Amino acid sequence: MSATEDTLYHVTSSVLLGSRIAPGSPLREQQIAAVFGVSRERVRKVLQRLGHDQLLELVPNRGGLAVAPSLEQARAIYEARRILEGGIVGHLANTLHKSMVQRLEAHLTEED
Repeated sequence: MSATEDTLYHVTSSVLLGSRIAPGSPLREQQIAAVFGVSRERVRKVLQRLGHDQLLELVPNRGGLAVAPSLEQARAIYEARRILEGGIVGHLANTLHKSMVQRLEAHLTEED
């Protein structure tokens, strides 16, 4: 999967998992392609992957429809993220340079 497809997958899965699209809502290839500036073929690949991961219901001749993750799925996803993100933070804590800390502090100030 290309970087563009990977980004599209992560953004779309985040939107779906965050329940920002109502269950049953269609995800239209043409609209997604226009938003991300990619081909419908790339969007189709991403929708297939999302369907395989059970984040979409793929309906022939209708495309992908948003599904609501089960409570068990949501818990598993958040647990995996907690483990991964904790490992990333632990690794970064041992490798941060002063300039990186300054950039992080500037980012936090900007967000506030």
